[in-house]
Amino acid sequence: MKILHLADATFADKPGGSRKYAQELAIRLAERGNPQVFLVPKENPNLLNEEIWNSLQVYRYDAANPLAKQSALRKNMLALHARYHFDAVIVHFAYTAFAYHLLPTARRLPTLRMFQGPWDSEHAAEKGSGTFRLKAAHAVMHQIEKTSLQRSDRIIVLSKFMQQDAVQRFQIPVSKIRILPPGVDTERFVPGDKTAARQKFGISEDSFVVLTVRRLARRMGIDLLIQAAAIARKSVPNLEVHIAGKGPIKEELAEKIVALGLQKCVKLIGFVPDEDLADRYRSADVFALPTVSLEGFGLVVLEALACNVPVIGTPVAAIPDVLRPFGEDLIMSDCTPEAIAEGIVGRYNLRNTPFNSRKLIEAEYTWSRTADHIEQELQDIIASGK
Repeated sequence: MKILHLADATFADKPGGSRKYAQELAIRLAERGNPQVFLVPKENPNLLNEEIWNSLQVYRYDAANPLAKQSALRKNMLALHARYHFDAVIVHFAYTAFAYHLLPTARRLPTLRMFQGPWDSEHAAEKGSGTFRLKAAHAVMHQIEKTSLQRSDRIIVLSKFMQQDAVQRFQIPVSKIRILPPGVDTERFVPGDKTAARQKFGISEDSFVVLTVRRLARRMGIDLLIQAAAIARKSVPNLEVHIAGKGPIKEELAEKIVALGLQKCVKLIGFVPDEDLADRYRSADVFALPTVSLEGFGLVVLEALACNVPVIGTPVAAIPDVLRPFGEDLIMSDCTPEAIAEGIVGRYNLRNTPFNSRKLIEAEYTWSRTADHIEQELQDIIASGK
């Protein structure tokens, strides 16, 4: 099968969970003899228009604004289809594939849609919806998402939460939707030497380290994690909370850390390069997911668990479904700082109790397993005779 992927960037161009999913899936499909082609906007002028990366053929198009991008997508997609004669298309983001869905060619091409997050709802959660302009923007986002979902032959979601969102807010028949958890690179994310990992980052061996790797946005609950640190450190000697990531509320979080006098306890460690991520997990005693809304899944959860690092998460959206197979006690009682602090203290009290999530990860959450299912879905929609 020759597959075209429509995304907003490659993971190498612009790191992110959905782009990592696209990359890992495409690599596994390519290993099975299925040529994989990515068509993405050019993130910066220094990137090549064409290149082969990790056995994936990447084409980038340049444009000055969103409308020009859709025109460039249309032109490039038709040219690539004439060259490759694709058997199917995988759409990873609605907003970069709108022009594709409007093409007559798209009506004849089997299309698989990856619906990993509620784009319009996430934007509203971060930007608010109090003005006419924002409400109008969210209405347009909703319609673009709905069009993409309706015009796709099969929809892959990562959790029951995302299935419900597709059905309830976009009126998508449940028969079109498949729930398929993502995978994790079990060769790279493995349990390792905590002492060596801590030495690499200058972390004291005596510290009890709580790690989170998140985009620094309001719905991620990072401010609540900081407040929780002020509570938990009364019970947890040498508590350190390491917050990895970048985003629009970085300065606000830095101010909160100072206001609470937590400079020695809570550290904003910035963006973590992908090659350092596994060691960051290994350096931690617990991984925290304090999200307050709209968590579609969270690849970081699987990566931490693959390293045998326990994950505590709020009872929000998909988080309970993701964590429950690994232990009911990993799910916090609510989203308050007190509940998050209780989760941290609880894991501290269990610090000498063996925790082994690796076996379940290897059985249920590998990229090979994900690729098996996606390959079957692609074969099914191709065989349907579209």
